[in-house]
Amino acid sequence: MLPGDDDEDLEEAVPENKLTLENLAKGFWLFRSAVDFFYDMDPCLLRPLKLKQLVEEGLLPYKNIFNEIETSRRQTEITMYFPKIAADPETSLTTPSTAGRAASANFPLPQALAYQADYL
Repeated sequence: MLPGDDDEDLEEAVPENKLTLENLAKGFWLFRSAVDFFYDMDPCLLRPLKLKQLVEEGLLPYKNIFNEIETSRRQTEITMYFPKIAADPETSLTTPSTAGRAASANFPLPQALAYQADYL
């Protein structure tokens, strides 16, 4: 056996993560369909409602995973469009164009609104 063969065996042993947005959404749809089936079939309303509550509680960890994946995917897509700018320590955060805005932020809210209304 060659040392490289061990690495290939380890790669094959790692299962593929099947918890994707698409698979989780399909699973939620299947559970929703099953609950709807029992709701339509059962003349008693309490049993299907209890089933729905139990299913929702049981699916909560999967909904959390779904939300985490969705949030990370959305965040990745948004930040993709922003260029990365290196911070320059010599550049000051306050420039002449923003100095007036920083000073006006210290006014109480009604005065700041009145100040803006005069120029409209």
